[in-house]
Amino acid sequence: MGATDRTQKFDYAGYFRRVRDLEGLVLSPDEVAWKETYTPPERSVEALLYLGCNVLITGHLAVEVVAVLKHLGVDFEAVGGPQFCCGIVHHTQGDVAPGKRLAAATVQKLESYGAKTLIMWCPSCDLHFDEVVLPTVAPDFAPEITHTTQFLADRVEELPFQYPVDARIAVHTHLGRPAQERDAAACLKLLGAVPGVEIVGTVASERLGYHCPTPATVEARRVFLEERERLLEEARSLGADTVVTMYHSCHREWCEKHTDELGIRNYISLVAESLGCGTEDRYRDLRRATSAPERLSRAEAQWKARDWPGERAAEMLGKYFPAVPEEYRTDNG
Repeated sequence: MGATDRTQKFDYAGYFRRVRDLEGLVLSPDEVAWKETYTPPERSVEALLYLGCNVLITGHLAVEVVAVLKHLGVDFEAVGGPQFCCGIVHHTQGDVAPGKRLAAATVQKLESYGAKTLIMWCPSCDLHFDEVVLPTVAPDFAPEITHTTQFLADRVEELPFQYPVDARIAVHTHLGRPAQERDAAACLKLLGAVPGVEIVGTVASERLGYHCPTPATVEARRVFLEERERLLEEARSLGADTVVTMYHSCHREWCEKHTDELGIRNYISLVAESLGCGTEDRYRDLRRATSAPERLSRAEAQWKARDWPGERAAEMLGKYFPAVPEEYRTDNG
């Protein structure tokens, strides 16, 4: 993923503030079941779940994947948030040296857990580790790296599924990189084991890259919306009643199209539902809300749990969920 040329200094503080703000609008503090502030671990663990940063915007997915691993009985710890940034944001903005310093600091934190396996959630962190961090920053990185889909697919027979999930699903996959093809194969294996789920096919586009980031330009958004609508129609033609996303970024950019006739869910939500540990998709609810008062009401429990004034919450909701979304942000994960 190459660096981009910018005529103005990128607002890193604003970028990560957005992650924090949106996390606060979709999760109460007591729902955060992972470490966001690094402290030296008291013991080693078998596996470390590395969430990355941007998944916190769709916070229910982080809650669910942690709950799924607990149901699996894994000896693990989970970390995520800006303090554990892999450095890809700086790298893509052309700030390569600061990005590598950030990556080196994160690698040191990750290795301190003594884990044999690093379970990678974010496709952008996965890409950046593969292309930049491991070759140039941490060639002797100790843990074996595996994506969450593969980790769960390898242990699918150990998952204590309890409840059927009545869904005919089309899985939204990505093409063009071996990692994405491996993730897709593992995701299909995993979902095929969920009781009640019927996989009717996959929908993918070569125009969408390795995941679905927030389009950074008007033209990029036009292409994305065109491809998304085409893939939704393809899912309907397959007889699907649910489109299942593999990555949190895809879920973030697709969930506004959720309807009773064709739902939009992430794979981990189906797994969690069958295990009895699913939770509500508050980001999707905020994205699909039609008025400012509705959004403020939907997020009330979360912003009150953080002792935020209503005026502050209303300002955030107006900033991040405008009535007509015309902002074009650059989200790398």
